[in-house]
Amino acid sequence: MLRGAHDQHVGGFGVSDSGAIREDEDLLVCGVELRRRAFEVEDSYIAAVGLALRRSFQASTLKVSLGYHDGFIGEGQISYAGPNAMLRAELARDVLAERLRDAGISELRFDLVGLNSIHGPTLSANAPAPYEVRLRVTGRVASQKFATRVPREVEALYTNGPAGGGAAGSTREVIAIHSALIPRGAITHMVHYEES
Repeated sequence: MLRGAHDQHVGGFGVSDSGAIREDEDLLVCGVELRRRAFEVEDSYIAAVGLALRRSFQASTLKVSLGYHDGFIGEGQISYAGPNAMLRAELARDVLAERLRDAGISELRFDLVGLNSIHGPTLSANAPAPYEVRLRVTGRVASQKFATRVPREVEALYTNGPAGGGAAGSTREVIAIHSALIPRGAITHMVHYEES
């Protein structure tokens, strides 16, 4: 825990009364070397006088975050309201699961918005049946062509599924992020300048 500076050359940091810092100990905090030569104790804080930056301290690796194409997501939704809305949404879910079973979808997810889309099926198992519910299905695939199958199958429920309405669908590309450490020596600095 950093504390405001006592003057322009003094900084403070929190320390417990249990003696977390020994009399002969030097500290290295975020690349700043604190030498034991000038500590002052004040109300569970130690003020360090004469902080010196230890310039030789550098991490041997740097963090890099890479964005990469990670497939496509197809999504479709349809609403059910009135008597047996929940039963019709569950039947539609089962129909879609069967139709999409061999569609090459690596991740397929069904949510009943209004019942289990936030807390999942375990916590909502004993919830009362809602008057209206929206079925949402999402699937991750390798190509946009296959991703369009998900909203098409949801839309087909208008004529080949339980009575419902308000269907909508979309597809989108997935850009994923992966973080990794790379050796500092592998980095080259370059400036590219263009005039327009």
